[in-house]
Parts: sequence; structure tokens; C-alpha cells
Amino acid sequence: MNHYEENNKFENTRNEDQTYAEHVSDLIQTYSSVFFELESTSRVFGPEHPTVRLMEDATESLDEEKLEAAQAAFDALPKQVLYRAHHPWIGCPPPSGIREKFRKFLIPELVGEAYGKDPMGCYLQIDAREDLYDCYGPADGDGHVVDPALVYDPRLSNWPVRVQILEGSDPMVVKDLLKKILHKLDQDWDELTNPDSYPSILPCDGRFGAW
Repeated sequence: MNHYEENNKFENTRNEDQTYAEHVSDLIQTYSSVFFELESTSRVFGPEHPTVRLMEDATESLDEEKLEAAQAAFDALPKQVLYRAHHPWIGCPPPSGIREKFRKFLIPELVGEAYGKDPMGCYLQIDAREDLYDCYGPADGDGHVVDPALVYDPRLSNWPVRVQILEGSDPMVVKDLLKKILHKLDQDWDELTNPDSYPSILPCDGRFGAW
């Protein structure tokens, strides 16, 4: 191979590498959510979720059809899921072994084996959410659902009020829903605290020992 052929081969290789790099850059720009939202989506759903696996396969293969499908799947995710992915509070699963530790040490106290008295109580529980897909109705004019229930729940604390807010929730939505709950308490206290208003009194979230 003469000097010209060697230089020409080097130049062609460099041009091919540059063309490929530009192609990859274009793919990343076109399907930016698939590349840049993979980690946060995996954090919310877990690595085995179909959308996560689709996104991961597409970013590894750089196949444009797979990237297009992954982008469509990501765009179809509910708004509240995307918000949680973008605004995590903790952003990771519970530390390894935490569930086992709860079972071993906390549950015996909750069920009265080590607590000294039975901590099981009856509570008015009010769940609230945005009903984006009209699945939990009836929603009000703002698309909000406020769902009261009387539940049995084991507690170590005798404080009269507990407010739990899901990690990553939109603060504006949370404030609006809390206002709706306060309004409902103000207007319907007697009905909300009357067992006859409910078909049955269930364990918290429908499961005994939810805490």
C-alpha cells in the first residue's frame, strides 16, 4: 500500500467515525427522554418494568425503531409518575434489610406482644388524589377525588392526626387536596365519623398490619 492509499484509508476511517458520532448525537437529541430519563424512570418503576427495559434496550442498541418505541412508551407514562421521577424526595428503595428489621422488631410491638397494651385503633382515613384518567371517581370539577374510610390500624402513637404524603408528589396538588380534605371535615364531620356511612370497616389499605 502506497503513501496515498494509507492516508486515504485513514481519512475515510476518520470521516466514518465522525459521521457515526454525528448520527449518535442526532439520536440522543431526537430521543433525549429515552437517554436522559432512563435512570429516574428505573428508580420509580424498578429495572424490570417493561418501559424501563424497552428504554434500556433502545439506548444500548441505538436502533432507531426501538428508540422511537421507547420514546412513545415514556411519553405515555402518567403525569404523576413523571413528576415523581423528576422530583424524588429520597430517590432510592429502602435500605437493604429494612423490611426484615421492621418485621422482626417493630411488628411484635405493634400487635401488642412487647408494647404492653393493644395499640390497634379505629381511624378516619381520607385519601385524596388527582383523577387524571377518571378511574377513581366521582371526581369534582377540579378533577380531584377525596375518598374517606374508617380503618383499623396498629399504632405506637396516640396522636390524633397523621398526614402522609407520597414521595415526589406535586406540592401544589398536595396543598389543593389538603384544602379539599379540610373542607370535607368542616362540612361532613358527623357523616365521616359515623360507621353506618360505610359498608364495612377494613384494615388500613385493606390489609391487616399496614402502617
